[in-house]
Amino acid sequence: MVYQGEVAECGLACASMMLNTLGQNVTLSELRDKWGGGYGSSLNLLVSLLKSYGHEALPVKFDIASIQYLPTPCILHYGGNHYVYVYSQHGDFFQVLNPASGRLMISAEELAQSATGYALILDESLYKEKKKLWEGQKRQRLVG
Repeated sequence: MVYQGEVAECGLACASMMLNTLGQNVTLSELRDKWGGGYGSSLNLLVSLLKSYGHEALPVKFDIASIQYLPTPCILHYGGNHYVYVYSQHGDFFQVLNPASGRLMISAEELAQSATGYALILDESLYKEKKKLWEGQKRQRLVG
């Protein structure tokens, strides 16, 4: 679990957690030094950040009603001005790592209530099966 040090560091904290999940021990401090953090992070900045560590990520807009098909792990735009790291799914529940408040397990319905419909998903063969389900749902790739 990586907690944000400042209000606008949620995106960097989520990127750090994703990189750690992918086997790269990258601290929030390292990301802050390299990518800044005081002004918040766009999905495009997070795509560039992950790419610099060798991971292809796709910013997507998705139908919130299809949130149960969200590939995990992913970074989810949440509550209008925040990012959370969706680590895993267990049935109808998601394990969410919120860099502002900690780890929680919430239902897909609860997650959908705060989701904005934007996410950053990995484009890697490791997540191929779940992506097949996801790609059958209505979504569109954001161009950036």
